[in-house]
Amino acid sequence: MNKRIFKYYPVWQVDTEEEWLNKKALEGWNMIATDGVNFDFTRGTPGEFTYRIDAQPEKSSNADWQDYLDMLNEAKVEHVARYREWTYLRKRKADGPFELFSDLDSRIAFWERIRNRYFVILIPFALLFVLFIINWNIRDITDSIPRTIIALFLAFYLWGIAKLMWTIDKLKKEREIHE
Repeated sequence: MNKRIFKYYPVWQVDTEEEWLNKKALEGWNMIATDGVNFDFTRGTPGEFTYRIDAQPEKSSNADWQDYLDMLNEAKVEHVARYREWTYLRKRKADGPFELFSDLDSRIAFWERIRNRYFVILIPFALLFVLFIINWNIRDITDSIPRTIIALFLAFYLWGIAKLMWTIDKLKKEREIHE
């Protein structure tokens, strides 16, 4: 039995997405594919797998990608799906614990890669918004609608980047405590 679930997670909620996948696995629904918002599941044994999500460069060379997959196979980790830079992985619980990041530095680097990628996306939208502000005619309602949409988009992503920065800061403080 298979099912598809539509669910959107902003990039800064990758931990929440991972928790959701693991909750579904505990219910016996194992993810088999995704396009980023549509998740395909198949019925399986409840709690059989632990899922993790990793960020890998989209345009990694075939050799680098194969090395990454070989490393995962050696650790008995299965590559389930890939969407853009997101790599969805799972490991049978019977094969032992499954953690992608063994230290705080690698977790910090993971979150910094995500922050940097999505910060770049904001630059053109911020410039577009500034151009709209400069040329704003307050009486023209058709001019206000795109401006409002862009402002909402910017606010949403600025909030997300702030959350990413907060996560990075929290991890760095935790690293200082352990040093």
